[in-house]
Amino acid sequence: LQNVGYQDSLEYRPSQLSHGEQKMVSFARALITEPEFLFLDNPLVGIDPTAAGLITDIIKKMRIDGKTIVASFGDPELISMIADELIIVHKGAVLIHGPFHEVSRSENPVIQRILSLVLDQAASYDEDILSLLDENGGLL
Repeated sequence: LQNVGYQDSLEYRPSQLSHGEQKMVSFARALITEPEFLFLDNPLVGIDPTAAGLITDIIKKMRIDGKTIVASFGDPELISMIADELIIVHKGAVLIHGPFHEVSRSENPVIQRILSLVLDQAASYDEDILSLLDENGGLL
């Protein structure tokens, strides 16, 4: 719990906690066994910025350590930091999936519009997005 920045209300049961607190406890519980695979569903939604930063740092470290993370993210910052493979879902259907660099080269205008929105937002968050660009400023 300390790793995810949660030290309040330790005497309460999860059902007595706020939604954000429940998410932090759930994330901590998933990390206890030091998993090789981690499944996440929008892990930063509903938590405060400090806890979100701690969780993001843990996710980054897991990626560096070679852990597999399967996740659903609506957060362009996190996508830019950890996506090796990308699945783009639009209106309930998978439009494309594959390695990030291949998906980013799609000529489908809908996919390009979605990527443009996500990458434009992500570029304002973190320098990690710069690793996706080649020396000419184009997507790798």
